[in-house]
Amino acid sequence: MEKNTHLLNPFKISVENLNQILIQNRLFELTIWYQGIRINGKIVKSWLQKDGADILALDQSPFLWELHQTICIRTEEDISLEDDLKVEIETEETGRLMIQNRSPLIDISKSSHVKKLTDLWKRNYSTDLIADAVDVCSRKQALQTGYAFQIDKSTDTISQWMDLESGKIFEWVIPLIKGLHPKTLSYRRHLSNQDPLQKTAFQNFLYICWEIEATPHVILPLSQTESFNLPDAIAEVIEAMPNKPWWNAQRIWEITCSGLTLQQSTERINKLREAAEIIKSKDPDATLILPGSDSRFSDGRQWNEKMLESCIEWIDQIGISSIFPGPKGWIENYANASYDHACGLPAEFDSLLKRISIQLESLDLHKKVRIAISPWSYFKQFASDQDAYHSNFTKQDAFYYQSVNNIIQKNGERLGVVESGFLFGPMGMIESNQGKYWKTVPYLLFSINCLHQNLILNIKTLPGKGIPAFHWSGIPGAAEAQSIPYLDSLFSRSENGKKMTLIILNRHPEKRALVRVNFMNFPDMRPIEAKVLHAKSKLSANTFENPEAVFCKEIPMRNYKPMDHVNLDIGPIGIAMMTLTSRA
Repeated sequence: MEKNTHLLNPFKISVENLNQILIQNRLFELTIWYQGIRINGKIVKSWLQKDGADILALDQSPFLWELHQTICIRTEEDISLEDDLKVEIETEETGRLMIQNRSPLIDISKSSHVKKLTDLWKRNYSTDLIADAVDVCSRKQALQTGYAFQIDKSTDTISQWMDLESGKIFEWVIPLIKGLHPKTLSYRRHLSNQDPLQKTAFQNFLYICWEIEATPHVILPLSQTESFNLPDAIAEVIEAMPNKPWWNAQRIWEITCSGLTLQQSTERINKLREAAEIIKSKDPDATLILPGSDSRFSDGRQWNEKMLESCIEWIDQIGISSIFPGPKGWIENYANASYDHACGLPAEFDSLLKRISIQLESLDLHKKVRIAISPWSYFKQFASDQDAYHSNFTKQDAFYYQSVNNIIQKNGERLGVVESGFLFGPMGMIESNQGKYWKTVPYLLFSINCLHQNLILNIKTLPGKGIPAFHWSGIPGAAEAQSIPYLDSLFSRSENGKKMTLIILNRHPEKRALVRVNFMNFPDMRPIEAKVLHAKSKLSANTFENPEAVFCKEIPMRNYKPMDHVNLDIGPIGIAMMTLTSRA
């Protein structure tokens, strides 16, 4: 029924036999825990089918939805694509997915980069920024920053960092991870998997944590904790992490579950509370993260409220996991739209943080519950074609990740565990093949961000002289149109006021940014170090054949005299870093 088919990124949805919805997965392999359907705003009974029979207990027996597989959902009432259809699917990998036939994500409207006649001969634009050393907005030390170790548990991913035959970690792995200075490393532990390779990989992960003094963050799917001895799993981690005389790691435990719906909330929250009690009784000093939901949805708000009310005695942080807009949502074949998405979508991540924060502040919790961020909260993955789930990060991708990182750092007082990644896997920050290893663009970007100081500063512009911006048309039905400034920045200083680090990105696709940074309460300033993320084009990527197509280029520093400002010349689609010292 081709005429009844509506294409969405990254799913294909169609209606058949009046009471059946067919959905093809163009994302990646997913594990379905729950599905629900709204027709014209009304909740309708529905059942996911397997081999023509209804699956009655997805929460007990999840369904594996393979890439390109079409699933069938039977509805109690007749439907057509003329109806307003919304299919909600909870998965272990992504949290909630909303699939609907009224959100034309593939209809791209043009963003407006306003051009004036005078722009024809201008090859740059200028702006002034003010950095006041005493105008602090957050503290970096409030965050526990780190990385997710691997995206999946496949042998292909494990072979990226460990020899499958000997079980030994490749000698270059630990120095590369240590170079990112992670406070935490997370690993999804499937307790039901007794495969010797998987057990060896997990023990090696714990050894890496111990060796580089990173706190192990163990993620446990709720269904796995129900069938196995959770105390034994806790003891396994504790025993594998012997204390160093100068370092005593506080472990992080996270319980994840899907199907966060009102119909199942009581049962699931009871199981969460039971698992939380066990963890805190066996490891009372550990940090415990329990799953939250996007408060954009009414049932998501109610889930958060009920879960916090029931588990407030044990919970330390609430985890959020929300893919937006999804791997195929980046529309790789439309170069201009792809660039605009990388600039505009961080605002959606900021909105997600604010929604959760507002709800937490509105509840009488009697303790501060921070927000934990996982890579799935701001997942970004192009696919080179419809059938691919692997691609190389380009220089352009750095704009998305840097903008999100700026948002995270400026919201540090609200956040707890914040993890980027993934280190290894289909879109890893570190890749290896045939005995050769190389760093991808996100690795380079986050290695630059490691140079930031503890205190994050507010940045201002001169009165009446704002930052040039362009109008982003958004994504119809998903993201609102908005004005996006061409410059984004993150400034920080040390506690003693003697060092300041700047990162500024120029989003303009054609013009250089001439930026004058004016300093207040930072006397006798001198630049001592500068770097730029360098590449031939915005679509350059590090590969097996060309592992240094994108690299951090050092800018030589001369013996500067003391000054109260610094001038930076940042190329189109450029990212620059500078560290300065002061006698303060």
